[in-house]
Amino acid sequence: MQTAKKAEPKPFHESILNTILCCSGPKLEFLASIIKATKIPKNHDQIIAAWNIRAEEMGWDNGDYGVTAHLLAQKEASEKKQQESGKETTSPAEAVVQ
Repeated sequence: MQTAKKAEPKPFHESILNTILCCSGPKLEFLASIIKATKIPKNHDQIIAAWNIRAEEMGWDNGDYGVTAHLLAQKEASEKKQQESGKETTSPAEAVVQ
């Protein structure tokens, strides 16, 4: 007997892309609350793009439930953290060369 392989779990910032495009109505609104309650380290631009596509398909004229603002803030925080960690790993000699 052949068994189906289970798909490996993906990080939230990857799995959310398909989920956004499959949801509608109250489920999409619920998804907005989950996104806003989640720390998202990557794929901000892709998630925003998917969210905007779906919001347009849904005909939402009254905003996006704060999802875009949350993701842009997460993106900024992530980039700042990367810059700070990059500064910490650069030695004074490397900093002079740069």
